[in-house]
Amino acid sequence: MLYIGIPEHNESLVYEGDGIRGHAVWPSPTLAIATVLRKPSGSGQLPRSNFLNEATYVFREDSFDPVTRIRRGRMYKTPGTQPQEWKVQIHPAYQEEVLEARGYGGWLKKRVNGFQSWPAFRELDGPMSTALIALGTAEAYSLWRVVDIERIVTGKIC
Repeated sequence: MLYIGIPEHNESLVYEGDGIRGHAVWPSPTLAIATVLRKPSGSGQLPRSNFLNEATYVFREDSFDPVTRIRRGRMYKTPGTQPQEWKVQIHPAYQEEVLEARGYGGWLKKRVNGFQSWPAFRELDGPMSTALIALGTAEAYSLWRVVDIERIVTGKIC
């Protein structure tokens, strides 16, 4: 299962890995706090803050077509307690980490907010689900309808 980890004190960096170890995703993808709305019920279910340690779901955008308004991406769900401790490789945006990682075989320990791939196909009852995905918080959000779910060759669900 694929995981993403976002450092607890620098939410503009993203690591990808197995939930224990990770490598940097560069450039960093666009992420949004997400909420799965199985029944339209207003914004009462939406998170009040942008803090990832309080988020249940995160949407990782792969592409957006402004003409068709189709957003493609991957959903991740928190596996439990946040933050988690991961061993990560040096991030290309922070070359000063080279010295710190030298004594640990090129790895660093970082506290990250970790999220695992979310099996949308299973949990949404297939691509014809009536569920909506809200991106954002109660203060500012947009609603999206799932039009299709696919699994790519690496096993990731898009």
